[in-house]
Amino acid sequence: MTGTKIFAYLFCDGGQGKGYGNLYRTAALAASLYSHMVDVTLIYDAPLFPITALPRPPMPLVHIERNMLLSTLKEVTSPAKNGKKLICIDSRQVIPKELTAIRASVPSSTLAHLNDAGLDPKANYDVVVDSDGVKEQASTNSLVLSGPTYSIIRSSITELRSARPSFPANISKVLLTMGAEDPGNITEKLTFSLSKLGDMSSSVTVVCGEGYGQTRLRRLQGMTSEKLKVLLSPTRFPDLLSEADLVVSLGGQTTLEAACLGRPNACVEWDWLSVYVRELAAKGITFNLGSITSAVTALKSMIGRPLSPQLSEIVSSGWKTVDGAGADRLAARLIDIMQENLVISEEKGVAIVIGAAGGIGKPIVELLCARELDVVGVDIVPSSINNIINYRHVICDFASPDAINATLSVAPGSVKYIINVAGGATSQEVDGQSGDAIDSDIVQETLTSNLVTSLSTIRMARRIARPNTGQEISLVLCSSINAIGNYQYPVYSASKGAVESLVHSQCVPLGVLGIRINCIRLGTVVTPVSLKLHGDENASHYDALRELTCLGRFVTLQQAALAFVAVAIDMAGMTGAVIPVDAGQSIPGLRRC
Repeated sequence: MTGTKIFAYLFCDGGQGKGYGNLYRTAALAASLYSHMVDVTLIYDAPLFPITALPRPPMPLVHIERNMLLSTLKEVTSPAKNGKKLICIDSRQVIPKELTAIRASVPSSTLAHLNDAGLDPKANYDVVVDSDGVKEQASTNSLVLSGPTYSIIRSSITELRSARPSFPANISKVLLTMGAEDPGNITEKLTFSLSKLGDMSSSVTVVCGEGYGQTRLRRLQGMTSEKLKVLLSPTRFPDLLSEADLVVSLGGQTTLEAACLGRPNACVEWDWLSVYVRELAAKGITFNLGSITSAVTALKSMIGRPLSPQLSEIVSSGWKTVDGAGADRLAARLIDIMQENLVISEEKGVAIVIGAAGGIGKPIVELLCARELDVVGVDIVPSSINNIINYRHVICDFASPDAINATLSVAPGSVKYIINVAGGATSQEVDGQSGDAIDSDIVQETLTSNLVTSLSTIRMARRIARPNTGQEISLVLCSSINAIGNYQYPVYSASKGAVESLVHSQCVPLGVLGIRINCIRLGTVVTPVSLKLHGDENASHYDALRELTCLGRFVTLQQAALAFVAVAIDMAGMTGAVIPVDAGQSIPGLRRC
């Protein structure tokens, strides 16, 4: 790391001595920041925690009473006179009034909210880390780092992660773990039901947290048998996770750890935690068992049986998504933010451009950067833009399953504008001209680059939408005059026609989510790719097309780019529209004299 020295102060509350998942998580981030040459102090209020059991690099550890946070921060930050100060808070208990006091006491510091459920909408954090993807944004000025790519997994788990996920033949070892307290008594209900299964061929291990209390523990221990064990906060919990054929939890940190280890896992929906279970299930990280009643039925059908195809898919997907590198990834991102002094403005935000390295994509990126937006570009090839500080480039195929996560992982704040100009006709179709000469591979390639990427763009907008908050997302897709005219290239033309239909069919359901969707229908635009496609026929090909325009010329790359940016940002009252930008080329029957 180069630049100004960074001092980081990480605080987590210890759940009143009942659960330590967030302490492990915060310590993992502290270790990653330390490895990046950040000066780190870890502050915690978990009096019963055996701190010697916490893997960590040499750094100051400060144990405090909860009401001492402000005075402690004043004291530990005072020596950091010539550096930038980052304060990370992993707690639901720090109220907006306390944050204001911290800002006043530690001026010029950056406040980050770390990976914890629940957030007061008045809390004015600079950065909000939302690995679950369901947290309410604290402020319109907060920079939000969202998605499982930032899921922090403790080192005792990542050390057990194998080179590939594991697929047990049968579910013979079940691990039930419902967190530190399990306020819904899910543990007792599941344990009682499973204890009545009779002659089980599988074993069940029930893990209880410090918050269960002696009465609940005695009740659970009364249900034990040769095949059913009850353990209290076992020190070898990571090993139990790695050995289980099925991990059942409530959708918290344990679910992410099981996914990281490549173990089959499932979650029970309970009360306010249900939203996390549904979100993780939607991302392919866990199997949603539903309410306790349906969960009992589902588990009875799973235990002792072969692993189902659905659980196998969840194992593969979860293992890829939660890769154990979240702490390092987050540490690097936080350092970037501190070094770049990013200023997040309600009026600005982040723009994403798909197809950013292409002939039209590049000037779009340049125009957006000139408006002082933070811009993320996506393309299958590198970008030639390398000297603009507010531009980041992601190399990936946006039709691929991991493209959305890869794109959002580098977005330095709230995404407000998404422009997709990816796609085009294949050289094989241009050469073949006739539909009879086009095989199925060309059809698939053309539909993927034009239609599937548009669908993926809509899917990304849906994921990050914040309905009923007044925060809108503007989405602009790209069509072509081929969609309505007799310009040959049947597959390409059909794919662009499908994109226009997509805009019309989706404007209402997306509008409910606060997403505007529009489409630019471009006329002929001369780009390096189109020149290469048409080879020696360039002159005659373009001369003939030019005669079909009102202006006797084509739309330039810069004019096309201006149209996309204007529709995305300036035309805030429009949605569901297909706008021709073609120099009058689409006017029926036109021929210039």
